[in-house]
Amino acid sequence: MPPVTGLPRTLPSSRTERTERTEAPTTPTTTRAEAPAAEAVQPDWTKTLTNPQQQADARRRFNDAVPPQVAEAMRERNENAEMDAIGGKNQPGVLLSQGGDARKGTTVTVHGINDNPASVLPLGEKAAKKGQAVGTFAWDDRSRRLGDSADDFARAVKTVLDKNPSAPLTINAYSMGGRVAAVGLARLEATGALQGKDVRLNLVAPPLQGFSSANMAWMGAAFSSSLRSSMDMGTGSDFQAELEGVRFKDVKVQVFGGGADETAVVDEDWTRIARQLTGGRDPVVMPGATHDSSVVEAARRLR
Repeated sequence: MPPVTGLPRTLPSSRTERTERTEAPTTPTTTRAEAPAAEAVQPDWTKTLTNPQQQADARRRFNDAVPPQVAEAMRERNENAEMDAIGGKNQPGVLLSQGGDARKGTTVTVHGINDNPASVLPLGEKAAKKGQAVGTFAWDDRSRRLGDSADDFARAVKTVLDKNPSAPLTINAYSMGGRVAAVGLARLEATGALQGKDVRLNLVAPPLQGFSSANMAWMGAAFSSSLRSSMDMGTGSDFQAELEGVRFKDVKVQVFGGGADETAVVDEDWTRIARQLTGGRDPVVMPGATHDSSVVEAARRLR
């Protein structure tokens, strides 16, 4: 696999309709629509807010945090642009830059499945306002195994740390991207690369317990490459066992869950795994937050 080369590019993509489901995905389907040119950019996550003032505030925070050229690119392009950025299906994930000064610190966001970098922009806005470097991990969330994407993520993180070893690194990972980030960081930690580094991992609405409906995903993956990622979502998968075995030593972890999340359900198993990842600390449960609205709700709580 070609090495990840840091944060060389500009965020290229957006989508106006989210497709995360309450069960592991089957054949992915999406509906896209371009925002009218005369209207302000409205990222899809504002649609999860029912209060008009909340929507206005979310759009304002979005436009304040994101460079105009990035917002324009996001409005005009869709998830296909993310595939172009990584070189096509089942290619290694890469970090896309949103600018900022990495000497002050770096924040990396990670999107979920059937999604793209636009959906996690709120998770980088506070860092952007501080002038820190902000990047997002672009990855093939359909045709590439989660385990392979975890390796890609680990290589990308190592590149960031090698360039600025004394600067803090924060990773804000959403939904299935949280599974990728947690396992990728654990693999990197096992090499000793995180020792003495200031690394924080915030997991937002991660489906930590996996999906029993994905345990037979290997059968579908034999007929459709778009189901490969589902092979690592099952409760009985090797990836799930690896995730449940993670015990961080060099990473400060916080887990956020939505009290009304029907995808990453905050149940006994979810809470148990969350506590294992945080070293025994309770997860932050956000009352009333759904899977989609958890992004904005968690962004408000991040420092």
